[in-house]
Amino acid sequence: KENLGKTTQRLQIEAAPKTQPLAVVCFGPSLQKSWEYIVPYTDVLTCSGAHDFLIGKGKVPTYHADCDPREHKSAFTSHPHKDVQYLLASCVHPKTINQLKDYNLRLWNLETVEDYPYPEGEWAMPGVGCIGIQSLLIGRALGYYNMDIFGMDCSYAPDGTTHAGEHNGPFREEEMWVMVGTPPTQDNPSKDYKIFRTSLEFVIYAKWFMHWANNVMTDCQFQVLGSGLLPAMLEWESKKELTHAT
Repeated sequence: KENLGKTTQRLQIEAAPKTQPLAVVCFGPSLQKSWEYIVPYTDVLTCSGAHDFLIGKGKVPTYHADCDPREHKSAFTSHPHKDVQYLLASCVHPKTINQLKDYNLRLWNLETVEDYPYPEGEWAMPGVGCIGIQSLLIGRALGYYNMDIFGMDCSYAPDGTTHAGEHNGPFREEEMWVMVGTPPTQDNPSKDYKIFRTSLEFVIYAKWFMHWANNVMTDCQFQVLGSGLLPAMLEWESKKELTHAT
């Protein structure tokens, strides 16, 4: 409630669908190589460290979103830009709100956050646990049905890098290795597989994306660009569909 009192501006659901695609930009390692493909987009939504990363490359995002209540997340918006519309959940840390209250700030509510009640009469968005997946719901609320996703790798880079740049705060999950594809056997030495260094947290995010894209947001079209576990999972899913069709 403290945050909601700092601005009267709210994220409004757009009834009319937008025809142009929205680039949803996360902060996975592949963003280091894919960011130039974002430059032609007119509509861009960043999350996490992608905000400063893109601005540093000369591309100012249209929107930036966050829903994390932890204080250290305020570092991602410590250098706000006057041309960015900041779309923040009302449960974010007050420090994050304070540094953006003189900018184009609009708040929205998470319906699954019990410790952060919102006023009667305001609408709330389902919470999905991470801002990358949450950004897809925000994009849909803004009227976008076509979303191209960058940096949602859900895995580490080959050198062990977890993000496209410095990522403030703890990274708690223990590492694991995940294989996507046909596992090789002695009788069938398949090479149709990839192995990714990742974490339980990232694997859960990838599964959440698959669930929301395939079962919930079925009126939207998503294209995941870049490299990593999630793009590989989607590629493998497509191969299986082609095999079943032939």
